[in-house]
Amino acid sequence: MSEENKQVQEEKNQQKTPETPQEVIEDLEAAEEQVSSDLEQALQEARRQADEHQEKLLRVMAEMETLRRRTRLDVENAHK
Repeated sequence: MSEENKQVQEEKNQQKTPETPQEVIEDLEAAEEQVSSDLEQALQEARRQADEHQEKLLRVMAEMETLRRRTRLDVENAHK
């Protein structure tokens, strides 16, 4: 069992070997591109939702104005 632990520890140590500065830069650039892509997708989704909510708001406002107009006309006709 201790030999297995030694092998696992050796594998972990090998994985932690220091990278060259160029490899570090490449890894950072790749991570930056991924984050940038994820942020762009999130922004597009947020804009889509904002447009959808704006459309719903305009529809509700138009419905309310129609309701007010009809109510006013109904009241006017009831008084005649």
